[in-house]
Amino acid sequence: MLEQGKGKIVNIASAFADRGVANCTAYCASKGGVVQLTKALAMEWALKNVYVNAIGQIWFDGAPGLEDENIRGSLQRYLPLRRFGQPDELGGLVVYLASNASDYITGETIFISGGVMGHV
Repeated sequence: MLEQGKGKIVNIASAFADRGVANCTAYCASKGGVVQLTKALAMEWALKNVYVNAIGQIWFDGAPGLEDENIRGSLQRYLPLRRFGQPDELGGLVVYLASNASDYITGETIFISGGVMGHV
């Protein structure tokens, strides 16, 4: 991308990059690292027309650990939309961030979280 003078990078982070969760310290820290990597690369490569953004998602169907109905029920009650995201609900944002329509967006993390980011 740097050699060709343009490109789009879409990193996948997590809502836990911004929200601390007990017993998930390493995961939260690693996803926070993805967000900071996104910001730093965006600043470093902006003048080379390489755009770097991230998506912070939370609890999508098919994710490991959501097979247990007790866990699913507990987590769904925490989600303002009261449902898990569907994998195809990520696609539109990925396409947008990879397209020319997002040419004034770089260094951002956009959350797809079922409303979790609205919690205080």
